[in-house]
Amino acid sequence: MDDLLTLDYSGVEDVVLTAVDLDPDSLSGAEANYRQRNPPVTIECEARDAWNLESADRWDLITSNGLNIYVEDDERCTDFYRSVARALRPEGMFIVSFITTPDEWQPTSASDLDYQRFLFQEVLPVKWTCVRDEGKTRQQLTQAGFDVISVTYDEQRMFPAVLAKRRR
Repeated sequence: MDDLLTLDYSGVEDVVLTAVDLDPDSLSGAEANYRQRNPPVTIECEARDAWNLESADRWDLITSNGLNIYVEDDERCTDFYRSVARALRPEGMFIVSFITTPDEWQPTSASDLDYQRFLFQEVLPVKWTCVRDEGKTRQQLTQAGFDVISVTYDEQRMFPAVLAKRRR
């Protein structure tokens, strides 16, 4: 939601952003950020499970920046994408990111990679260690009912973003 709240909405009317999360603290944080930034959009917050959005053809665009990196089971991840596809209107867009496998990473220096490994394994033992390559991510999205439009890699090829369109 933070990324969406910083966008320029000039020239666009009637934008409604919906935050969906099971965690009430995350939703409260989204509402606080909205009040602080005061963008010319409306915000709604819904406490619900992303695997069961219970919405059909509701949204034009859904973004998910990282939920899949907590999901180890590939079929469960594909089920999440199916839930998103059902919630989108036909030809609605889905922007999702994923973490690539370490053999694909291109850190700017070897010390950067060592630092990242130390930071995320020793200092901040993270739970988001579910990595997938682009091929697997494309396969999952296709199985879920999407056509992948583009995959955009960050400089270090670690956290690419995918733009996908729901099939009719």
